[in-house]
Parts: sequence; structure tokens; C-alpha cells
Amino acid sequence: MCVKCKAVDPYSESSCTESALKPLYTFPGSIMSHSLFILLIPIPGFVISVTVYYTGVTPMTAREIFKKRSDLSASIRSYFLKKGYLEVDTPLLSPFLIPEANIEIFASQYIQPDGETQELYLIPSPELWMKRLLALNTGSIFQISHCFRNFESLGAHHNPEFTILEYYSIGADYRKSMEITEELFLHLLDELSLSPLLTYQNQPIDLKPPFLRLSISEAFKRYAAIDLPECLAARSGAGTETCSGQPAHRQLKKIAAAAKGKGISVSSGDTWEHIFNKIFLTLVEPSFPPGKPVFLFDYT
Repeated sequence: MCVKCKAVDPYSESSCTESALKPLYTFPGSIMSHSLFILLIPIPGFVISVTVYYTGVTPMTAREIFKKRSDLSASIRSYFLKKGYLEVDTPLLSPFLIPEANIEIFASQYIQPDGETQELYLIPSPELWMKRLLALNTGSIFQISHCFRNFESLGAHHNPEFTILEYYSIGADYRKSMEITEELFLHLLDELSLSPLLTYQNQPIDLKPPFLRLSISEAFKRYAAIDLPECLAARSGAGTETCSGQPAHRQLKKIAAAAKGKGISVSSGDTWEHIFNKIFLTLVEPSFPPGKPVFLFDYT
């Protein structure tokens, strides 16, 4: 990318030389294969004219991509607003975190003028703020929010900063939420004049409801031939117990034996959850029908 800037004095005109800037972020995907830049030129008394050239991205291409994103956000909002949801906007900084041991966070510090400090965190999800609002009787709410998760690889599926849609429906259980999600997809396809049959990275995708619904037990039985309820039957709830624990729990031995029987390596330090995730990521998830959304439920 090349940036050409021109500093214009009200009384005389001069221009600065072209310069190259390093990207702040490199995003995956169509526009994400290129870079976005921020240029700050603090010159008091000057009007700054900046022309940005994106290598490999024409201005029209970039505009079209952001226009599609804007239209998508507007369509999401129209769906929830028509259904009576309240849109909320909660802080990106929080003094507390959601209780997720496997999510790494970005930590910061607020320094007050008197020198006192407070630990703050970029939110990995707006969940806690939104649940506090629910406790204040706001009714059904939704939010399109930026979120941040550390220790994420940069690629087509992960980014340390991302946008999330989170909604809460009063009086609806998780099965009703599945129906709401399907309705949302139908609404978006209609408003954006899209066919439910899409192609992404040469992979056909069918977004026409109903989507496949599978409990975790059904998924393990169907795609890994493992009886998960049997592995859970004798589970004592000590999720941190390892295979080398004294004594090792019977249910831990069962799921370890099931994994080994499928050719999955199990180490002495693996917990029940570790082995569960190995089976899911190795055998279950890759076996889902391609090109069709899947609802997974009944984790516990």
C-alpha cells in the first residue's frame, strides 16, 4: 500500500513525499487478504488531504465489501427491531470477565488522575453486561458488538478482534432460539436478495431451513460410534481428574478407552474434557454434512 499525503497551508501549498506504512491488522478473507491502515498526521494549522491506495484492492471493491457489511448489519437490526427486541450498546471495557477458563483475554489498566489504577479487560463477549440489563427488566435485547480474544490464530476462522451478534429472548428456550436463528437467516436472504444456495471457497452451502439438529450424544453416536451417555454414566463431576489420578475415575477410563479404540492418542495428563474435545475435533466435527448449518445442543 502506498499513502500519498498533501499538507495544505491556507496561504501557501506544499506537499510531502510518498511513504509506506506497516499494517495495523491483516485480515483474512476477501478484503482480509489485504491490509487496513490508519494514518495520523498532526500538523497544526494545516488541512490534510490524504489519498490511500490499497495494493490489490480497487476503491470500488473495498467500497462494495463494506457496503455489503453495512447492508447485513442493517438487515439484522431490522429483523430484531420488528420482533420487538431492544438494541443495546454495552461497554467494550469491563472490570470483570465471563467465567470461561478456555478464553484468553486482553488486559489493560485504567490510570486515574490521582494515580489510582484499575484492571480492565476488553470483552470477549457482551454476555455479562447484557445479562445485567436483563436483570433490570429490559425485555428481549440484542447487540452487534466488537469482541476481543487473545491467543487466537489469524486466519479465515479466527481473529483477535471480531464482530458478534448476541441476543436474548424473554420466554424462549434454546429450541425456540434455534427457530429464531432460522427465521433470521430467511429474513437476511430475502432482504439482501440472496439465494439460499451459496458458494464459499468453492464449497456449496445451503442456508434454507430447517437446519440439522443434533444433540451431542447423537453426534458422538452417529459420527464416532461412541456411546457418550455410557461414558458419562459413572462420572463424578471431577473434570480436572487426570488419567494418572489415584484412583482414576471409571468414566475417565471409559472415554479414554473409546478414544484409543478410534486411534486417538491419550496422554496420562488428559482430563475427561481434553479427551472429549479430541474426539469431537478429530471424528465428530469433520463428519458433519458439508454445506449445511448444524445446531448442536444438550451439552450437559
